[in-house]
Amino acid sequence: MSVSGRERCRRPDVVTYSNYQLVSEKAFGKGWGFLGDAYGFVDAVLSPGVFMALESASLFDTHVIKGKRNKKKEINYAGLERYSKDISQWHESCGTVIDYIYNGRLSGLFEAGQNVSKNTSKYSLLRLIEWHIHRVIACMVSGAATRSKYNQEILYYSCRHFLSIYIDSTRYKMKPFLRKSHLSSQENLCLN
Repeated sequence: MSVSGRERCRRPDVVTYSNYQLVSEKAFGKGWGFLGDAYGFVDAVLSPGVFMALESASLFDTHVIKGKRNKKKEINYAGLERYSKDISQWHESCGTVIDYIYNGRLSGLFEAGQNVSKNTSKYSLLRLIEWHIHRVIACMVSGAATRSKYNQEILYYSCRHFLSIYIDSTRYKMKPFLRKSHLSSQENLCLN
């Protein structure tokens, strides 16, 4: 190999890309409205395509079709604006969860939870908290409760406090924490 590889040289670094989320700047126009992946593609790491398509159709129905108060065939711009706001907030929330995956925070939080499980008694308050955080994150990555303000706050504070206490965070790609505002019209705690 040394003979055949003598003329080889290193090429430029391979370009990588993370967070494939792509969201339209506009959710509707005169006579049209985007639903599902047509409005915004969420990174495949969460695979929420079918769920988001069905849920966005339901939101569109709720805000635009059922929200229409007149019998005329006029466009319900107020309903379209509400739909656009809800779907934009949902994509922002998904983007935040995806950022937590790519920057290593969810991996670190998982490791912190494993350390809590190993080092505390079965019925300790800390273990109960770890179980609750685990459920919240599962509901968020499934898409069922990504928009929940409560869940966003649990994720934020869990990463902020548990990562520095229970693991060696230098092993993870940890960027400074940038907290976003997450408003939600649906407070789904996903506790059942």
